[in-house]
Amino acid sequence: MLLRFRFAPLALFGLLSAGCQSAGGGKAVTAADLAGHWNVAAIVSRGGEETGVPAMSEAFVDFELADGTAGGTASGKGGVNRFTTTWEIRATMLVMKPAAATKMAGPPDAMKFESDLLQLLSEPLHPRPRGGGMLLSGPEGAVKLTR
Repeated sequence: MLLRFRFAPLALFGLLSAGCQSAGGGKAVTAADLAGHWNVAAIVSRGGEETGVPAMSEAFVDFELADGTAGGTASGKGGVNRFTTTWEIRATMLVMKPAAATKMAGPPDAMKFESDLLQLLSEPLHPRPRGGGMLLSGPEGAVKLTR
């Protein structure tokens, strides 16, 4: 029984690492893969509940890549407010600082979506290609992005 628990962290690491690889050959997502404009299609809670962008709202992230680095600045709109932050790829993780955002009020469903989105983006996430888009997943949920 002790051996099973000793190797469990290695198995978990293998699963997490595999999630950061592309379907086409195991290549990890790079900063260049993330650079550019992405529309937020949905957020997914830890329990698997998917929430699309509320009606009459817009959510997107623009990842700007700084020359010679594995990151840069990110800006976008979370549903109501605009935000800005920095980002980088560390090994196979997307790491973003907590975002600075404008403070406008909006419909309750759009405000909740934005709050959940910005919370997810402030946590380390595993980026991986998914169906022509990108899935950013972490322990608290995921963000589905499309071009």
